Amino acid sequence: MPNESSGPRRPPLLWEQHCCLPLERCADVGELARYRRPGGSFVSVNVGYVPHSTEDVTGLIASWRQRIAADERLRLAASVDDVEAAGRAGDVAVAFDLEDSGPLDGQLDQVRHFYDLGVRTMLPSYNNRNAAGGGCLDEVDEGLTANRARSCSPTATPAGGRSISCPRKVC
Repeated sequence: MPNESSGPRRPPLLWEQHCCLPLERCADVGELARYRRPGGSFVSVNVGYVPHSTEDVTGLIASWRQRIAADERLRLAASVDDVEAAGRAGDVAVAFDLEDSGPLDGQLDQVRHFYDLGVRTMLPSYNNRNAAGGGCLDEVDEGLTANRARSCSPTATPAGGRSISCPRKVC
């Protein structure tokens, strides 16, 4: 049956789940405006991975949030409602992601800290092995060893999601 809506269809939202800027506090966040499209867009920007500490990533996000908020083409997005509002205005909705769990520094309570700063997605591990698992660039991808699997347990995070809690030590 043909769609008989009462008006023209809005162009689809562009969704970029993982883009990168230089991981420097002075990086030009205005580069994110290249994602502007009719119908709006959402972009999740990488803010860190295993070599970056909680402190490094926190400082980076603070700097970027301030400049994103000052750019009329960009909107910080904490929720789906924020993404939809940016879409209606033709703006770029921006959230952050962690490429792996290294910046948690082994502390699961840091999930809430980063969530409060705008991080909406995080991979447990990515390029290189860390406390959560093996990485795609490791010579041998061990995944979770028996010792690591026994020492890791699923837990509800303070941010409301499910996560894997692992000790900092890699077995």
